[in-house]
Amino acid sequence: MTMPETRSLEPAINFSELLARVENDKELLLDLIAMFREEYPQQRQQLQSAVDAEDMKQVNTLGHTLKGMFANLAMTRASKTAARIEQAGKEANTAELKVALPLLDQEVANLFVELDKDLTDIQV
Repeated sequence: MTMPETRSLEPAINFSELLARVENDKELLLDLIAMFREEYPQQRQQLQSAVDAEDMKQVNTLGHTLKGMFANLAMTRASKTAARIEQAGKEANTAELKVALPLLDQEVANLFVELDKDLTDIQV
């Protein structure tokens, strides 16, 4: 079943929550964000390869991995979208993937804009 697209008013990243999760350790926060920026493009490419190969089990696994990564970094909107991808893989729902993948790309683009804005205020 394809879930309706909804634009949330919540920010792409809950920066105050993320800062609390790292106990206000700004250096650790910057390291985590740098790791995310490095690892995400590789994981997105793996996801696209799984979709192209119609490997729904791998789509499910990668969707789950991305969901957790986003959730751990207080990136709620992207985490919800990754959950849609995970479910679509589980159900072999290619129609939902056609909706959710571009939505994920948009959420991550918004996320990078918010990160750039929020990180300019951090002094280590």
